[in-house]
Amino acid sequence: LAGSGWISAADRYVSPTGNNGNPGTEAQPWATLTYAAGQLAAGDTLFARSGTYSERLVLTGKSGSLAQPITIRNYPGETPIINGAAITVPTGGRQGLVAFINCSHLVFQGFEVTHFVTTAADRIPIGVQIEGAGTGLQILGNQVHHIWQSSTNGSANGFGIAVYGTQTTPILDLVLDGNEVYDLRTGQSESVVLNGNVVGFEVTNNIVHDGNNIGIDFIGYEASAPTGYDRARDGICRSNTVYNIDSAFNPGYSGNFVTGGGSQSAAGIYVDGGT
Repeated sequence: LAGSGWISAADRYVSPTGNNGNPGTEAQPWATLTYAAGQLAAGDTLFARSGTYSERLVLTGKSGSLAQPITIRNYPGETPIINGAAITVPTGGRQGLVAFINCSHLVFQGFEVTHFVTTAADRIPIGVQIEGAGTGLQILGNQVHHIWQSSTNGSANGFGIAVYGTQTTPILDLVLDGNEVYDLRTGQSESVVLNGNVVGFEVTNNIVHDGNNIGIDFIGYEASAPTGYDRARDGICRSNTVYNIDSAFNPGYSGNFVTGGGSQSAAGIYVDGGT
């Protein structure tokens, strides 16, 4: 409406065959997820067409609203692939192939997130990372696989999906629903984890399998968040399927990636200091 100050929500489009000089319409899509996501405002939906996106998608402080979330999702009937095979896992702590840092009211849906691999013990690969604080994030119907911490150092770490509430303001009302997380090497860490100040979550209808450490974990008291806030709490874990979790193949349990032989100590679903 001209002169009203109100801008309507829009559908935007991205394709590996597009161009970032395009207007982001269905007929003339953008080319990269990073550029396309940067153009989104509250209420917008970005539809990603099939193909491979060889990039990290890292958003910091990108937020919609309760009434108008930002949605980044697959084009109906298609499966876009975020592939990190050509990307070196950065140094400096936890690093997501997809990362949402201090974001709120954002939906990420229908992607395949794969091949983020390192042999460096000091690097921490993550398929989908949620970090800091934020409200109303939804991670829905994605496939996360082949996230490999392949160092033989027993103290190395990696994750499929990692949620770290690190501030006094929580990660609130998070939904992880309908994701498949599999074929992982996670060292001392987990396939799916909620750690620190994460409150009021729903972890539902996910399938987690073929990992070499804990399947789904809700953690507290690891100094991930300030004292008094440092535990996942007041959430729901329901209707998940977890299988083929075997730490015998994990160097962190004195095992070998191929032949096994390590301690069989990993849990399927674990409440590890949560409330």
